[in-house]
Amino acid sequence: MKKMFCFLSLMAIFASCSTDEQEVQMEEMNVEVQESISLRVTLENIKNMNPSTTGKNVNATDAADELCFQFEYPITLEYNTGTQVTANNYEELLSILLDESVAVHLTGIGFPFEIIQYSTNTTLTIDDEAEFENLVEACGYDSIGVVDVVALTANCFDVNYPITVLINELPETFNSQADAENYFYGNIQTIESIGFQYPFSVHLASTDTDLQINSDYEVVNLINDTCGIY
Repeated sequence: MKKMFCFLSLMAIFASCSTDEQEVQMEEMNVEVQESISLRVTLENIKNMNPSTTGKNVNATDAADELCFQFEYPITLEYNTGTQVTANNYEELLSILLDESVAVHLTGIGFPFEIIQYSTNTTLTIDDEAEFENLVEACGYDSIGVVDVVALTANCFDVNYPITVLINELPETFNSQADAENYFYGNIQTIESIGFQYPFSVHLASTDTDLQINSDYEVVNLINDTCGIY
């Protein structure tokens, strides 16, 4: 089943450069920064393999070797604030990732970028979000389908409908959970990519209040930190 919510386990971090350096680099590489749910899935998997957050007795290099793929650096990333940074190596990516918060977090990556696939030791170019999503799925990273999310989060929150979902980059509005489930069951074979149109809101059962969700990071934060589902 295609993902409505995706969670990955990978590892990466980056260091910022000056605006002038970044603009020159992006022009040379013809990089176009786009929002990416596949990036968020990848970053969450990186967090799950990071000894600093998991307490695992393993160093960062060994953790990186367990990943399905590694980025070819440098890569360009963007925060929800619109600020862009460049990751020059894995350690820099990891450092920035660990500094993420609800207020400031990564939402976009510059396409195209290259990765090294460990299983074949080959370099692949990822040109767009659809190819990135295919890579993530091929790696078998943890994912939760639409129905699974409903079942797991039923006691934590309810989505406030209507909600608009970007399916194959086109907006589709749903007025109820049943409406959404019926659509996905009937069209799953034609769906190549899924993302949310932000913002949307949910109603939290624990506080009987509404919470606005503004990015993929906040979706993950809602599931992991608010609901305690990992």
